[in-house]
Amino acid sequence: MKKDTKAHILEMGAQIIHQKGFNATGIQEVLNAAAVPKGSFYFYFKSKEEFGLQLIDYFSNFLFSKMDEFLNADNVAPLDKLRNYFEWFLAYFEQNNFIGGCPIGNLAQEMGDINDAFREKLKSVLDKMKTNVAQCLEEAQQQSDLSPALDVLYLSDFIVSSWQGALLQMKVTKNTASVRNFERIIFNSLLKS
Repeated sequence: MKKDTKAHILEMGAQIIHQKGFNATGIQEVLNAAAVPKGSFYFYFKSKEEFGLQLIDYFSNFLFSKMDEFLNADNVAPLDKLRNYFEWFLAYFEQNNFIGGCPIGNLAQEMGDINDAFREKLKSVLDKMKTNVAQCLEEAQQQSDLSPALDVLYLSDFIVSSWQGALLQMKVTKNTASVRNFERIIFNSLLKS
């Protein structure tokens, strides 16, 4: 039961923080949404900061389960795996009326330069994203779908950074133009053999 209560608090908190941000969300708001007493929160989390750090794990588990689902798909060309991953997220954002964006990117913008514990944890998530993208690009090179002259580490860093920037613009403009432009540049120019 304790594990279920903790997971429920994280789930409810994640939904609110994804919409409002970490600093704009109070513990009481999370407790009300989760319908648990204050003591339950402090049984599982010593502080709001610890709760936030565990939220990064919660968000990254979702993110990486989706990455694994798409990037490990059988009988799909590596660059199509990557495109399908980004397309899935674009559809997800469209369904949510462009509210929220990437929770990891949001937390990085909000907390990355004011809290070292958040910064380090968020950096490790972004590094893992880049590593996963780089492995997919390496697979494309092995299948002669991508020039072997291209440095996959630089490319993956650029792709993840560009994706985060496109999502930021999407939240402001409330449309897909920036993400569609990202896709065109990445897949029709940069990764074209």
